[in-house]
Amino acid sequence: MKIQKRIQKPIQKPIRKAAVRKLAALFVRAAGPMLQVRAITRAIALVLSLHLAVALAVPASAGIVVRDLPKKETNPTDTEAAPFPTPLPALPPEPDIIEDAEPPFEVDWDEMRAINEDIIGYLYIDGMTNISYPILYSGEDDFYLHHNMYGEEEYAGSIFLEGLNTPDFADPNSILYGHNMANASMFGSLKYMNSQELYDRHPYFWIMTPEGNYRYKIFSMFYTSVDSDVYLLYEYNGPAFKRWEEEWQAASEVKNTVPLTTKDKTVCMTTCTSDASKRFVVFGKCVSSEKPVRAKGPDGLTLKSRVQQLRAEAEAKDEAEEVM
Repeated sequence: MKIQKRIQKPIQKPIRKAAVRKLAALFVRAAGPMLQVRAITRAIALVLSLHLAVALAVPASAGIVVRDLPKKETNPTDTEAAPFPTPLPALPPEPDIIEDAEPPFEVDWDEMRAINEDIIGYLYIDGMTNISYPILYSGEDDFYLHHNMYGEEEYAGSIFLEGLNTPDFADPNSILYGHNMANASMFGSLKYMNSQELYDRHPYFWIMTPEGNYRYKIFSMFYTSVDSDVYLLYEYNGPAFKRWEEEWQAASEVKNTVPLTTKDKTVCMTTCTSDASKRFVVFGKCVSSEKPVRAKGPDGLTLKSRVQQLRAEAEAKDEAEEVM
């Protein structure tokens, strides 16, 4: 069977130096009229000072009388307090929810690590007990597409985390992939979650890790295109990220009122469909009081920094090989 290579997903990129230079040029052009106004103001002041000098030099017989301006009497002990700037109004607190619960079971992480060190978590979906799998992470998107949790070749593959994410689930949005298997294994039954009745009874899923157990509440599920912006990755939380969340909540085929905030930690589960141009996605946000935090490796670097470092080294190596 021919395996189609998945479309490269768009990734949010940092501002380039060229963009910064362009922005600086725009600022200079915008500042041009202001500089001209200042030059005109200085010219007017110079003309007035010259007129005043001429007036002072003309004798009184010329009919021009120069009078001293009355001096304002001031008390050196009196000081006029400078007005304080009006403080900006405080932003209203974002409504959020905390919905803690006991995890469905305890995971033996020593046993998991003995099986495969690439196992970074465990996924369990309430109401869909057949979706209960370890989560694999290799730092790229191809290996666990067709390798099982033991690292053995198998078409069904594994449930695995996007290679550009970090394995602590502390990114604003993390993406989990799984095949839509005909026997309902992996994410083969994910599409059956697209039911208002089922959602109203079971709106949660769990991601359990060695660092903590995180409960997520689903806020969106729908069919989308393979090149959809659902696959954008955000480095940082903020208003833009919240607007991105709200877009997908509005697109959801199950209605809900889950509050979204600029600080959310979300997970998107995605799988293929019978239409090669479409994908089915399920979004959830962490609602447990225990949240994913940026972990650090033994070298003191955060996992995010370490992954970026390894990726930069790999890219440099590839470029060097191309030159050779």
